[in-house]
Amino acid sequence: EMEGREEEILEDESSFNEYLQKQYGIEIQLAEGSDDEQQPSFHRELRGSTGFQHRPLSAPEKADDLVKLDEISNGKESGENQSKSEKKSSSPSLQRRKKGGYSALLEEREEKEGEDPLDSHPRVRNGNEKRVQNEPYSPTSLLRSLKKHKEKGEDKKILFTTLEISNLQMAVKYVVTDTKRHKKAWLIGFVTVFIVVWFTSLLQNAIDKSPIVFLKLSEDQVGEYDVVMTPSGVSSSSFWLNYTLLNERIVNFAPLTSGSAPRWVMLGRAFKGDGSNTRDTNTSTAILWINSDKEKEIGLGRGWKYPALTETQTYVSKTVLDGIGVKENNGESVLLRLDFPALLDSSGAIDGTLQDYLRDQIEKRLNITNDGNTFPNRNTTVGELLALAQALSPFPLEPIIQRILNGRPIPPPQTTLDTLFNELAQSLSDMLVVEKPFTVMGSISEPKGKFPAALGNVAVLESKFLKKLVQDSIASFQSQIGALLNLNLLEEYIKLIPVEYQPLVQIALAELTKQNETLNTFSRNFKEEEYALTIISMVKDRFKTYVKSKDDMNYDMIQVTNQIADAIGYLYPAQFTLPLQAALVPLYYVRLSLDQVFTFVVVVLIVLGALLIYSLLLSNVEEKTYEYGMLRALGMKNYVLIELLLTQSLSFSIPGIACGLFLSFLIFLPISFVIAKFSLSPVDPTMGGWALISGISLGFFMPLAALIGPVKRALSKTLRDALDIYHQVQSETTVQIIRLEKLGLSPWQVTVSSMMVIMGFVVYYVVPFAFTFANFPLFFFILTMILLGMLFGLSLIGTTLQPVAERAAIYVLLWGSDYRCLSSMVRKNLAAHSRRNMKTAIMFTTSLAFIIFAGSSFSLQAHTLADTVSLASGADITVFALRVPINEDPMREYLIQEMAKPNPLVLGYAFNTFPLQKHNWVGRTTISNLAGYPVVPVGIFGVEENYLNVTYDKFFRYTEYDNFDNFKYTETSNGKMDVFRSLYVDAGKAALPIESGGIVVPPPVVSIDSKNQEDEVKKNLKEAYDNYLDIVVSESLRTTASVNTKTALKINVGGRNYLAKARALLESCPGFGFSAYSQTAINSPIIVTMPSFYRLLQDAWHPRSHPMQPSSNKQTLRVKLRSNPSEDEREYIVNGLRNFVKDSTTQIIDTKNVLDTTKVAVTLLNLFFYIVSVIAVSLCFLVLWLSFTANVNENAWEFGVLRAIGLDSFAVIRMYVYEALCLILSSVFIGAAIGLLVSITLTMQFNLFTQMPFTFDFPYWLFGSVLLMSVGVAVAGSYLPALSIKKKDIAIALKNM
Repeated sequence: EMEGREEEILEDESSFNEYLQKQYGIEIQLAEGSDDEQQPSFHRELRGSTGFQHRPLSAPEKADDLVKLDEISNGKESGENQSKSEKKSSSPSLQRRKKGGYSALLEEREEKEGEDPLDSHPRVRNGNEKRVQNEPYSPTSLLRSLKKHKEKGEDKKILFTTLEISNLQMAVKYVVTDTKRHKKAWLIGFVTVFIVVWFTSLLQNAIDKSPIVFLKLSEDQVGEYDVVMTPSGVSSSSFWLNYTLLNERIVNFAPLTSGSAPRWVMLGRAFKGDGSNTRDTNTSTAILWINSDKEKEIGLGRGWKYPALTETQTYVSKTVLDGIGVKENNGESVLLRLDFPALLDSSGAIDGTLQDYLRDQIEKRLNITNDGNTFPNRNTTVGELLALAQALSPFPLEPIIQRILNGRPIPPPQTTLDTLFNELAQSLSDMLVVEKPFTVMGSISEPKGKFPAALGNVAVLESKFLKKLVQDSIASFQSQIGALLNLNLLEEYIKLIPVEYQPLVQIALAELTKQNETLNTFSRNFKEEEYALTIISMVKDRFKTYVKSKDDMNYDMIQVTNQIADAIGYLYPAQFTLPLQAALVPLYYVRLSLDQVFTFVVVVLIVLGALLIYSLLLSNVEEKTYEYGMLRALGMKNYVLIELLLTQSLSFSIPGIACGLFLSFLIFLPISFVIAKFSLSPVDPTMGGWALISGISLGFFMPLAALIGPVKRALSKTLRDALDIYHQVQSETTVQIIRLEKLGLSPWQVTVSSMMVIMGFVVYYVVPFAFTFANFPLFFFILTMILLGMLFGLSLIGTTLQPVAERAAIYVLLWGSDYRCLSSMVRKNLAAHSRRNMKTAIMFTTSLAFIIFAGSSFSLQAHTLADTVSLASGADITVFALRVPINEDPMREYLIQEMAKPNPLVLGYAFNTFPLQKHNWVGRTTISNLAGYPVVPVGIFGVEENYLNVTYDKFFRYTEYDNFDNFKYTETSNGKMDVFRSLYVDAGKAALPIESGGIVVPPPVVSIDSKNQEDEVKKNLKEAYDNYLDIVVSESLRTTASVNTKTALKINVGGRNYLAKARALLESCPGFGFSAYSQTAINSPIIVTMPSFYRLLQDAWHPRSHPMQPSSNKQTLRVKLRSNPSEDEREYIVNGLRNFVKDSTTQIIDTKNVLDTTKVAVTLLNLFFYIVSVIAVSLCFLVLWLSFTANVNENAWEFGVLRAIGLDSFAVIRMYVYEALCLILSSVFIGAAIGLLVSITLTMQFNLFTQMPFTFDFPYWLFGSVLLMSVGVAVAGSYLPALSIKKKDIAIALKNM
């Protein structure tokens, strides 16, 4: 609208001002006073904004350009200026200016300057010319320059840039000056950002590196086994793996692997090899054959520092050496018994045992059957054979047979061929057991990833010498066969045998010769790598794979196994397992849990840090209200004030970020070395991307978020209030008048409604989504946020109780004269300072709530983990068989001997069986009501009578038991009825309510053709009702199968029904998976007595033609030790039991040892929370210091009044200390109550899943430490600020100076 009006604008001051105001936001005023002040104010503003400097003007020029500016514009002259004008009337320039007005002045100035000052300024011009930054300028040329740039459309951009730079310069200079004057405030802000950035980045970096720690823990349990290939056993030739062929294919066609190595594991025994013939001191051990060179090449066993062995050397587990009394590196030797028959048995190369296999082969070659119509058969005796042969032979046969047997006695005449062949097969099997001495070169205390910890005792040998050992064993076997049977004499005397039996003997002789030649061929051509039992392949860049998320790790491992399968052919008879991946899966959820805990900590620290910075900036604004008011009165725009506060925030956040990240890096250096040493991985001291992002973003955005409140406070002040030096924040009353048409939505309404919408979306969509798609990180994150919401919400609610708690604290803390003199003033101070103290109260309440919640929650989780391990194990020592039944008889004998010793270490033991359906002839086992609907599959176990006496009976809980009067229950140590013992003592005595008059057998309801059939049916019915099963069932079956102790039940075993009566319904039992939840009803356990178990087992076998062979079917042995046994005592019992372990899959679990490993993790977590507590309390101390510094400064006049009426300075300081103590202690106890409430909520949630009894462990030490720190913070945070006015004179304090 001003186009074309330039001359008019330049001639009129008001138009000139209007023009600059609308075009550039500049308002100029003509200054009055001294020469320095006679420049228009916009000159000074532009000088600071653009960096330009006024050109020094001569006196005539000053008179012409500045003083006369008002006269030229308005046509007037003052008296003084008139005289000056007359003196200069001869000046041509003056005449021209008078004639042409201000336009002529502009033209003249532009002619003199000749160059656009904006174009020439280094900050805005283009070009590489060097010019002085503070270039002189005149206002006329600047105005003309702006008009010139307006024609190009650049005027506003240029002026805006220069003004913003000047504002930034001014803000920086102001902040630097202010920081020098108020170092404490800057230091508090710096320390806050520094602590939060340091701890958060360090924590995040530790989280990023934590997968490598979990990887090492898994490797210690299952070994560094990435991909394990074992024979699938689908054909007679597939019980071995040809490592030579497989490795060649894997190296060439599976680039995701770094190589593979063969392994052989067999069961053996270790004896002391000192030349003594005693065999009493021995222990079972796994013989592990390894190729040290190849395993080192592919990186299998990073922590294995032992050198390669020679043919006669070995490394043996320390427990084995201690058990047999052999010292390492002392030249002592150990005698190892290598049980090759056990190797064949466990590898699946033959059906059953080697002894059975050899017996069957002998009978098959000699055509000996079980048919009684043929001769000879299995039941034919040696005497019958000799008698028949002697009858047909013209000379005595006994001397000839003895010569063939190399002088060995002929078996007794009553020995059957079946027994003879069994003994022969046993002798042949024993010939394959090799005993050889080895020099002990070192003891193995830890697997170091070389083999699984579950392998137990181990003796390591070099596989390159396995070939010679096999060849020597074959030669020894042939030698023993020759010693057992003289084949040359047999061939020589074959003609003396009756003609009828010569073909049989010739067949046996030919078979023996053939087998002997086969063994010779096998021995000559044997290469151990072509008969590998196991092949282990290692993944290339395995650390990168295993530190990924679960899904990404699974994907990478699938790619690896696919490559290997493609390389060797998908029909190759090999089975793949991924032990390390499987071991990492349960630890993945531990990682998730720890991640959520760390998230919890970080969020709380962010909130505390933001509150502290908010308090700092708000205190700064309140303290400088007058100063900011003066700046605004002098023309400072609001946005410039915002920039000033933002610059102040950045002044301590940027150094805090830099120092925090640097310290985090320095602290993580030794941590990275510790992690590398523990995990045996390369040292990686770098800061992860997420650690840097989290630290930098928190350092920047936390102060920015905290800046919102102070900015609002600074801008909401009117100049009148800001310049009122007697104005006090706590006494102000705010009145806000808003027109209804501009009222809009309330911010609180918008916030609450938005939160409700978000919560509804999360609950109804995000939670089901996370649970359905197994996105557990998201699921746990939502739970963590819910807990955080509860914590912060309760903390805010707790502030409403703050006044009540503070008044209670006054009555507790103040006594005697202090109560009479100071209580009312402390109470009034608390009320007057409530708004400012609210931030301190919220911080302390939140901190204490979090500390108590976290401490008790982790204590709860530690106890839950320990209880879960104890519940699963069931006893002090547990022997668990996975496939092959426990070697019951020798273990039972050993334990009985230990119990018979004075002050016995073993107090008791108990066995339980495999589930009934584990036996392949049994079939399905189910339970139902008598109607048979619904039917639920179950597992039936047999337990011994004293089971609850040797297990952790504190986990034994039932919901219902049969309290029939005839039962004689004994109590367990936890006061429960021993229903297991009752199954034995009160067997067959249960009477249901419908059987109050005795057991009534119902009449037959089936069609009967004869009296005999009727009698048979009645007999079966009576037997079924009289010989019912006494059982203990799971509470989960109550609603699923209509089960209780007052109703008859039906057990079906392999299609045969049995009447059953429940003695009790259990919700928990040590060693068994009982539960109260109906979802776990399928395959839930049912307990019966051992006689009942064998009865069911025999009935299921009954239809077969031959009798069931007696054998042990015990799956678990549980041993109770005396209280607090030492580690050596526990190890003694474990090694004693290990002597009778005959299968590598059988595990011996020392529960106390497992629990000790969890205590290390619990200790580290407690240490972590102590550190968090110190950080939280330190932040609270800083905000308390800020709060009381503001209180003291604002109430300095009150301090002077109290001193003036006779109160000494120490009493006034005590008043502030009491105020702080009341504030802090009330917050501490409110926060502790909130933490307890949230922790109890979490405990109840845990109990829903674990079904453990409610136990709550309050962190007394942690609470006591925090309480003491809080008291110290309260005293120091109030006493130190009060010292600042203690030394002031009363008059100065009354003047509030």
